[in-house]
Amino acid sequence: MTTQYQQRQLVLISLLLIFFVSCTSAPTPTVETAEPSATVKPNFTPTPSITKTPYQTRTPKADITILEESTSPDGVWTAMITRTIRGKNYNLHFEVQTKQNNQTWVVENLDFTEPENPLEGYKYPFVFKWSSDGKSLYYSHRSTGGDGCYGSSMFNFGGLDLIRFDLSSGDAVTIRDDWATWMVFSPDETKLAYISNWDGNVNVLELGSNKELALLLPSIPDEYGLVNSVEYAIWSPDGRALIYAYMWGSCGDYFLSYLIHVNLDTQKQTFLVERDEHGYIPIEWNIQDKIVLKDNDDNLWWLNPTTKEIVPAQP
Repeated sequence: MTTQYQQRQLVLISLLLIFFVSCTSAPTPTVETAEPSATVKPNFTPTPSITKTPYQTRTPKADITILEESTSPDGVWTAMITRTIRGKNYNLHFEVQTKQNNQTWVVENLDFTEPENPLEGYKYPFVFKWSSDGKSLYYSHRSTGGDGCYGSSMFNFGGLDLIRFDLSSGDAVTIRDDWATWMVFSPDETKLAYISNWDGNVNVLELGSNKELALLLPSIPDEYGLVNSVEYAIWSPDGRALIYAYMWGSCGDYFLSYLIHVNLDTQKQTFLVERDEHGYIPIEWNIQDKIVLKDNDDNLWWLNPTTKEIVPAQP
């Protein structure tokens, strides 16, 4: 009995121990999985980046000037010379055109920059003469340079060269590549008389053969304080003689004049007027025995080249 009692006590003690251990053991913590939170976007305004805009140079406004517009005697062709200025950049454009077949020829097109020295100037073309047969245009160049006395005004009837432009083919032929203060064609346009400088000789060039005749100036006494000039060469109606003026003055104002007649057959030169204070200059010779003169007061006179008589021109 005692033994059975003891066994029961042992079982009871074992159960108590098991219960005690189970009560005193640390509970296993329950791990709760948190749901992922929503992504929070930053609350700020981004600073815009600065994009550099390339610097753009303004193109200067074009200033276009018509330097010359000329129509051929038969009305078929028109020549136009324009100058375009953009800042310091220049363009000279010279063209001829006709409406008969819409033909246009660009005679010259030149780009250049403004000269630093205004006295140097720049060359520009001008129409010298339309041929009487309507087949050619003669043109030359002047300069904007000079000192105001003997600058661009010196080429009013001359030029830096002389070029013939064929209107049917568009070809250009240089007749003269040197400057002259005066140029004039013979009535039949086969010869060119020109003065090579202010006080230069009178020359006659045959266009077909290129033969040239230089007429030396006659001996004329100097005038103290004055400058001499040779100008106003004019052909006789028959093309066999010339008249030109040898003058003394200053800066375009002439006080004394000599008028000299040239017989081209004999090359003889004769004074028709000597050291005259009226300042006579020849301006027209359409009648063989009457040369029209103009004096310093713009009065008109007739000069007979044979008798040397000068009379007031009748209206």
